[in-house]
Amino acid sequence: MPGQGWAVILDADLTERLHEVAAEAAATITPGRGFNQDAEELCDWLIFNAFLCMELEWHEDLHDEIHTQIHQLEHALGTHTGKRPEGRVSALTVSYRLIGQGYDVSAKDLRNWLARGHITAHKTPSGQNTYLMSEVVAYLAKR
Repeated sequence: MPGQGWAVILDADLTERLHEVAAEAAATITPGRGFNQDAEELCDWLIFNAFLCMELEWHEDLHDEIHTQIHQLEHALGTHTGKRPEGRVSALTVSYRLIGQGYDVSAKDLRNWLARGHITAHKTPSGQNTYLMSEVVAYLAKR
């Protein structure tokens, strides 16, 4: 793509840095797990393992790297609005967060609510469903 060299360079740089932190996290969380330099695969793994990543001693460094990459992308694309869209999280993350709020919600509950059309999910390339916390909490409030 003529004139888009900056995008290719930025993509390569961000993917390489994301690969480094995801591989380091995976070495602790899922030893032996390897990654290709595929940004979508790396992001999906980080999302699915977000709760376990929070337990890493260096989780603040991981958070800072992801925050920095988001800022770089927003700046490069001119899309910084001050408010980021909500990210989707795994069933395990939903369950852990809701337990902290006094709810007893399992992955099976989420699948049932999804099947009945009460909530939505996005299926990752690896086949895992991810959910919006706000949507699950809104459904719980209506029950």
